[in-house]
Amino acid sequence: LQNKCDNIALIIKPEKIKQELERIEKEQEDPNFWQDVLKARDTNKEKVRLNRLLETYQKMKNSLDESVELFELAQNDNDEVTLSLLYEEAPVLEHSVQKVEIEIMLSGEND
Repeated sequence: LQNKCDNIALIIKPEKIKQELERIEKEQEDPNFWQDVLKARDTNKEKVRLNRLLETYQKMKNSLDESVELFELAQNDNDEVTLSLLYEEAPVLEHSVQKVEIEIMLSGEND
């Protein structure tokens, strides 16, 4: 799952998404931005799409990072209960990764 998460990051480039969102926000601060209603609408759609993609990715990454950290602690402490819970939670994490993969596949302009 960690490899998939890393591959997703290489594809979507979260830092570039953040930069693009900042650029859009600055563009929206310009009073002339709202003069072209169609362009403003399209820009807002793109902003929503990027925010959703970034948020989904960050949730997945945070969950995975927390699970890896907890796994390492539980393994070092021989905490069988926590390890068992983590193994039970693995399918949820896998589903989260798959959700991001699907969102990436469907994130094209015409999808």
